[in-house]
Order: sequence, then structure tokens, then C-alpha cells
Amino acid sequence: MKKTISIILLFLVYLSYTVAAYAEGENNSWDESDASEGPCFTVIYDGPIGMTAPEETLHFTVSEVNGHSNPDHEMITIPDIAINNKQTTVPIVLPEFKSVGEYQYCITQDAGSYPEFEYDTGQIIFHVLVGYDVSDNIQILATGIGFSDSGKKVSFTNRFGYGTLNISSNVIGTDQDRDKDFEVTILFTVPEDREVLSPISYTVLSSNGTKTVEGSIPANWDGRVKEVTLTLKHGSTATFSNIPAGVLYSVTQKTEAGFDVPEISPASGTITAGISENTSVTNRAVFNLGTGILFQNTGHIIILVIGIIGLTVLLLRGIRRRG
Repeated sequence: MKKTISIILLFLVYLSYTVAAYAEGENNSWDESDASEGPCFTVIYDGPIGMTAPEETLHFTVSEVNGHSNPDHEMITIPDIAINNKQTTVPIVLPEFKSVGEYQYCITQDAGSYPEFEYDTGQIIFHVLVGYDVSDNIQILATGIGFSDSGKKVSFTNRFGYGTLNISSNVIGTDQDRDKDFEVTILFTVPEDREVLSPISYTVLSSNGTKTVEGSIPANWDGRVKEVTLTLKHGSTATFSNIPAGVLYSVTQKTEAGFDVPEISPASGTITAGISENTSVTNRAVFNLGTGILFQNTGHIIILVIGIIGLTVLLLRGIRRRG
């Protein structure tokens, strides 16, 4: 009789989750597993190529599913897990069940200690079906992952937050001025509560889109500051990718002979996850006509020439009238 009850219970539970799966468009709603294999789930750290996993210990919280009363209120346990890889398997420890029935648990992940990661706040719904064996002993018949409000979840995915920095070069002057090289220095500063777990890659594209420079800053560099100096021409753009969120940056360039103090906007800032920061560096050519007067571009020269011509015309008209 007890065996019949267990079979009926197993069938009803499986049927109910199959209907839920069909409604959600899933082919298999409840991944049944032999309890001897040990139920588990995974924690994934998602980020750019070359990212290393953070060194931290994750904690998990277990509760009964709302609206479902587990027989005897027996609880599963999830051990704290030391992370040493970008994908880690976490075991689910089952208690010694004393009553038959279906047990439902909600598993959540506590936030970790790395602010540059967005920790998964979803729920894993875990089911245990307890019944009788052929000798009328209580045993676990099946375990599996079920549906939460957001669908079927089988892992926690913690996403690395990173942004991009674009630095564009603009030269105001003659064609010869625009062909000049300017050395621009980018300084990255990592706050004390952060680590650079991913290489920062960078490229320089010329005005016609040709890649002229390609390189990277290795992950986990020594110290808190890293400096990169790049050569830019008019119309070229330097792009730094995979910069961890929260990293500070500053852009500088020394004043070149024949040019005014470079205009850098903005000259510094903080990297935000998912955002491309844009900085422009403008160099204005300075012209000396030998009179001790400096002009910053050809526009000034044109205005001066027009003014001289106009003044000359007025003087000539005045002389003619007096004549």
C-alpha cells in the first residue's frame, strides 16, 4: 500500500511539473536525478576573455517556498563555497527525512565582496520527493530543479561590470599641423576596494579607420596605478576596453612647441559598468607673424588680412577726396 502511495505521489508531482513546463515552453520542467549522485547547482562568474575568478567565499540562504508547507519542516543545507574558478559546483546537502511527501526549497545567493560584480539575486527552486521503498522504508525518490516566478533557474551567474574609455584627438591648424604626433598619457587608478580581474585591452585607430596600435594591460597588476602613453594624430581615436567599473582615469598631454595648451574634456573621470566614457584632446596651432603677436589659427590671420585691406581702402579713399 505504501509503495502504491509513493508511486501515485511521484506521478502526480511529475505530472504537475510537466504541465507547468508545457505552459512555459520547456521540454523538461523537472530534472530528476538519482539521490546517490548528489544534487547540486553551479555558480558562474561571467566576464570578458581573460578574466580571472575572484578569491572569495560565497554564502547561501535556504527557506521554504512560500505557500508550501514541507512535512516536518526538514531543511536542506548549502555549505559556504570558496571560489577558485569561473564556474564552481555547489553541493546541496540533504537531511534525513522522516516523513513522505514533496519538499520545496528556495535557494538564494548572498552578495559577495567584490563591488565590480553584479551578484545574481535570483532564486533556485529545489524539490525533493520522499516516499517508501519496496521494504516500506522512507527514502528519497527524486530530486530536481523546479520553476520560480522568473522561470527555471539552475545556476547563479555573477556578472563582471566593466566599461570603455574613448580618447579622440583633434588638431586645429594647417595640414602640416594635423600630421604631427602628440603623446597622450592615460593614468588608471584602482580604488582600495577593487581589483583588476580582467586584462584591459586598447587600440588606436587612425582617421581612416586603420588600426595603428594594439595592446593590453595585464590583469592583477602590481600596485594601484598603471600608466599608458600613446601617440595620436588628428582624427585618431584610442579605445580602452574591459576597464573594471569604479576605476579612476585621467588624461594628460604636455604642451607642444607651436601649439597652445591642449584642451582635454573631460580630463578625468570614473568608469561605469556598461558605459563608454568619451574624452577629447584638442591642440590648437599658434602662428607668429614676426610681429610679436601670436595667432592660434588661420582664421585669425584671414580676419587680420581683411582688416588691413579694409583699412587701406579707407585710407586711399580719404586721400583721393582731399586731392
